[in-house]
Amino acid sequence: AAESKLEVEAGQKEKESKAGMKEAAAEGHAMADKLREEGDGELADMVDNVVEEVEHALAGEVDGEEVEHAISDAKAAAEKLRAEGKEEEAAKMDAMVAKLEISLHAHEEAEELKKDAELKKAEGETAKQAAEAAKAADECAGALEKGGLVEEAKQVKEWQVMLEGGEESGADLAQAATSAHELASKLRSEGKDAEAEEVEKLAQLLDGAAESKLEVEAGQKEKESKAGMKEAAAEGHAMADKLREEGDGE
Repeated sequence: AAESKLEVEAGQKEKESKAGMKEAAAEGHAMADKLREEGDGELADMVDNVVEEVEHALAGEVDGEEVEHAISDAKAAAEKLRAEGKEEEAAKMDAMVAKLEISLHAHEEAEELKKDAELKKAEGETAKQAAEAAKAADECAGALEKGGLVEEAKQVKEWQVMLEGGEESGADLAQAATSAHELASKLRSEGKDAEAEEVEKLAQLLDGAAESKLEVEAGQKEKESKAGMKEAAAEGHAMADKLREEGDGE
């Protein structure tokens, strides 16, 4: 449920982003037409160029880098319009920049929400794999006990407890998988093929669970890293604003 809620929110943010960009493009078209009517063909072309970039970024999936490029060109266009004494058009271009920046922010939020949804889905899959491996470990331990392999059954039970605890790391699972493969080889060399097969099945499930868990952990680390970078950027902005207010513009 959490995963689908995140997907819905991502869709809404993407919709907001596209709507803002479409509005900005329409306003740009109107401005370019007006400039052309007034005989300012060069300025009109410059505005049209920004509009084309916005429309290109809108084609298919929104491209964040293209939007950033359009914002940069729109800022340059506003400066040029102002320098040519076109204050009204420059103000409209400033408003267009603001709209595009809001759209870019909404797009970035949508991308983050999509990643969060993917991470939630992966976490769910990993939990399912761990539960499957725990069930297999229980069955495997029973088979080993039946075959009189008490010590080996005890080792498998330890993996079962770890899997059921839900606190295991990807590295823990990978280590258990390696040990399970080694145990299967040992049993095979002792002629206990049926038991070795049971342990090998468990080892393969542990391999899959370890791989999934390591991928989830990498996703979580990336999320933490981005959150830290965002926090640092926000603090930097706040400091810059404070310095500006105190008259330290440089």
